[in-house]
Amino acid sequence: MRSKVGDKLSGQTYTLTQAKVDRYSRYALEGRDTENIHTNLAKAKLAGLPGPVAHGRHPVAFFSEAMLRAFGEAWIASGHLEVTMTRLIVPGETLTLRGEVTRVTAEDGGDRVEVAMALVNQAGESAQSGLASVLVPTGGEERP
Repeated sequence: MRSKVGDKLSGQTYTLTQAKVDRYSRYALEGRDTENIHTNLAKAKLAGLPGPVAHGRHPVAFFSEAMLRAFGEAWIASGHLEVTMTRLIVPGETLTLRGEVTRVTAEDGGDRVEVAMALVNQAGESAQSGLASVLVPTGGEERP
């Protein structure tokens, strides 16, 4: 099935716990400086934050995961993602990913599919937004 403008990606909901933020911090920083604004209340407050906050890159994985579910190997082979953080994400928030195909352009060997994406918190506020694109080969597998 070929993508068309207006197709929606299947939504996914994530609850970001402090344990998940701590684990991400350990892996992202390769075990170095794991007492930081993401994991330590005192350091976060010293930086003027309300408490620990998620790494900006942590939720980017949610965008990539959604594109992988929708476009499979094409995403791995040709995916491109630009993300903008629009507000801090704090542990305890529930984030819902939304995605919609905004453009489909024919290219050699397939269709370039562009998807506007957003992570929205439980209050309906956008936390991150992004634009993803993928080249879906003619006859390639896609599942938005």
